[in-house]
Amino acid sequence: MRLFKCIVVSQLLLCACTNIDDNVTREVRTLYDSRGIVFDKNLETCLVLPEVGCGGCIDGAVYFLNKNKEFYRKEQRYNMFVLTAVTSPKMALRSLNEVSLEQYYCIWDSTNLYLSEGNNAIYPLLLYLKDGKIMKAQYQSPFTDDVLGALEKTIKR
Repeated sequence: MRLFKCIVVSQLLLCACTNIDDNVTREVRTLYDSRGIVFDKNLETCLVLPEVGCGGCIDGAVYFLNKNKEFYRKEQRYNMFVLTAVTSPKMALRSLNEVSLEQYYCIWDSTNLYLSEGNNAIYPLLLYLKDGKIMKAQYQSPFTDDVLGALEKTIKR
């Protein structure tokens, strides 16, 4: 009986966590649809990086990009990043150790079109895409698992 209770509780927790992810995905999908954001059909991942917000989370995402630049080169069409809510273009480029972003598949979002709303706007956002549609959306925050670590394992195919 005790084993049965443990299984039931673990299933409920799993469903609750999945439901949170589903809510995030649904919210981001609705927001991006309302803003008319369309993704290329070949794109598999998109990392949306706000310049200002949760310092540790953003630093972690910048570290991830600097470490995995080869997967974001303009020549490939599977992975893209977006820089949004940029207050200082010079500082953003400096943090990415770049003089120019022309060699990367990226968007410089000067109108904050890709910026999330509410409390999550301060966190990097990872989108998994298929055929131009958002399949999964996850924020890299102190309250989530290592979203970028999981991406790093799958991006290196």
